[in-house]
Amino acid sequence: MSKIYSLPPMSNTQKSLLHVFDRIEIGKNASKLRKMGQTVGNVFGEEEKSIAIKLNKSDVQRHLKNEGESGLIYLSFDESDKEIPVLIDEIQYDPITSEPLHLAFKRVNLKEKVQAEVPLELVGEASIVGANIFLVKDMLEVEALPADLPDTITLNISGLTEIGQSLSLADAVYDRATIKVLLTKEEIDEPLVIVQEVKEEVVEEVVPEVVEGEVAPTEGAATEVGNETAKKTDEPEAK
Repeated sequence: MSKIYSLPPMSNTQKSLLHVFDRIEIGKNASKLRKMGQTVGNVFGEEEKSIAIKLNKSDVQRHLKNEGESGLIYLSFDESDKEIPVLIDEIQYDPITSEPLHLAFKRVNLKEKVQAEVPLELVGEASIVGANIFLVKDMLEVEALPADLPDTITLNISGLTEIGQSLSLADAVYDRATIKVLLTKEEIDEPLVIVQEVKEEVVEEVVPEVVEGEVAPTEGAATEVGNETAKKTDEPEAK
């Protein structure tokens, strides 16, 4: 049976805000901040000086869970009314706990279009016996004004009913008036989702290889060799 995907909650149109603090701790001191429940990061871009910052780890985890890594964010600095529009440029994760260790935020000009990767998300439900729904691409690169960047681009799989069917960019749900998906002419018609047949694995029996000219010893031959050895052992040694 195919995989089943449920409809996600409606996207939040409110401003995405993260409260941050100036950071003076660097190097090993940054590790101490993580133990105190904080995540470190920096803000760069727009030909301005890079700023070292720290955030509450719980705020970072909540944001990533609810809104993901794409989309416009406003950084609100402590003891300041200034808000900086940014995009997440890179996140470094702990290889063991998968917790975010460092976030790099890139400043953006709200009046200039930017390019960013947006995740593809499957919505709806499909029940196809003996099949799996395969997502060919996880992300799509798009171009839009920062405020128009979506959290996700969705593909509804409810209409898929049989093996061999597929969905392409034409089936994707996003605002085509404000968002341009950066695909080549060849890629535009290529499938983003494919319904594939589930094939059972066939375990082949391994047959021992016999080298030409070799004869496997029989049970009787082995016994004769054993008896001959015993006879030689029983003979008295010549003095």
